[in-house]
Amino acid sequence: DLPFTPLAVLAAYTIASVVAIPISLVIGVTGLVFGPLTGSLYAVGGSLAGALAGYGVGSLLGRRTVRRLGGRRFNRLDRKLAERGIFAVVFLRLVPVAPFTIINFAAGASRIGLRDYLLGTLLGLGPGAVLTVVFADRIAAAISKPTPLAIGLMIGCALILLGSGWWLSRYLQRRKQPSEPAVPCAAAPAAAEPEPGA
Repeated sequence: DLPFTPLAVLAAYTIASVVAIPISLVIGVTGLVFGPLTGSLYAVGGSLAGALAGYGVGSLLGRRTVRRLGGRRFNRLDRKLAERGIFAVVFLRLVPVAPFTIINFAAGASRIGLRDYLLGTLLGLGPGAVLTVVFADRIAAAISKPTPLAIGLMIGCALILLGSGWWLSRYLQRRKQPSEPAVPCAAAPAAAEPEPGA
């Protein structure tokens, strides 16, 4: 690695975050280029740098401008961030209901603090970034040397990614289903009495 490689990687993530290049694509390329260990460090650090850059852009643009860019989506994100804080950031990183760039801008324009935002990003995005890097590295290994071990590791990483995504989506679906309280019989509207002479 060249001495300026870490700075170049951080700059690449920062630019990708601002111009709305999918973060998962950048993380996958990082795994292919740098391998599982160094790639994981670069992916997590770069994702944080990109998130920080997007937060700064959103803060500079302000709520009105970001609302015009994000529309109703910004209003939903702003409400979640205001109500849940760091937990909302973790949720949005685990289940990206909006593009990475839009979430970053919305967070910068919202009332969430920078510390909670970065910590929520690390907790929500870090594990998935590491898994994506390892999976990309295993794909490259299986293609270059298709041994049974390499193919097995690639399949194992794919199953972990798919399984964790499936479990998370099912869990969130159960959490989103509101429990409908039973309406007591006494609360049911009484039948309208016929008017006199009807």
